[in-house]
Amino acid sequence: MRLKPVAALALSVLLMLGLCMTAAAEPSEELSVQDTLTKTYALHISPVQGFIDASPRTPAYWEYPQLKAGEDYTEGSLIIRNDSEHTTSLQLTSVTLPYGNAAALEYLDHLMLTIREGDKVLYHNTYAHINDPEGGFSLSLPEMAPGEEHIYTIDLRCLYSYRGDPAAASTVLNWNFEAKLLRSETAKRPEGQWPEWVTVALIAGGIALGVMVLTVLIFVLVWVISFRKKKEKATGSEKE
Repeated sequence: MRLKPVAALALSVLLMLGLCMTAAAEPSEELSVQDTLTKTYALHISPVQGFIDASPRTPAYWEYPQLKAGEDYTEGSLIIRNDSEHTTSLQLTSVTLPYGNAAALEYLDHLMLTIREGDKVLYHNTYAHINDPEGGFSLSLPEMAPGEEHIYTIDLRCLYSYRGDPAAASTVLNWNFEAKLLRSETAKRPEGQWPEWVTVALIAGGIALGVMVLTVLIFVLVWVISFRKKKEKATGSEKE
């Protein structure tokens, strides 16, 4: 379907003011043993379109945990990278937990989750509390430069006190991200250089002045030619 010119223009303006999208880890058709230890979310954003590419598509082990009581999984890596040519902002809006499923929430409350960036611990609590307004996990990157990358280490273990069946209680937990193209993305001009709008105004003024001068010259030329013709006509009449 083709957009009408006005609609296309309006859509372009809205996208330029603030591009927003979400991404979540989509489960594959057949979830196999969780051997995905690294998950990358790459931003691809421009003033007219954008998306967050999750690679691989298969959920990482922390997005579909199936640990038994006492099991401690190998460290995983969550990578956030800006692969676009523009500065962007990104934040984790939420993790889709199985609210309303008591058995699944009980299992998540026995999964100890630790998230670190370098040596800094960002979250250390059970998975069930990751969305808590206070004490939950907050991931916010207000200004990501092109090529900027952040790596988060994820540890997950199941407490010995869990008595349920993880195979029956496990669900896919989507990590939902939101990214925006920053509107104030203006390059700094060298000191002493005129702003771009001044340059444009001077060029426009010069063109307008040139058109005016050319118009005056044409008018004068036409007047001179007309005056000469009238004078020649008058002289010829006198001779007759």
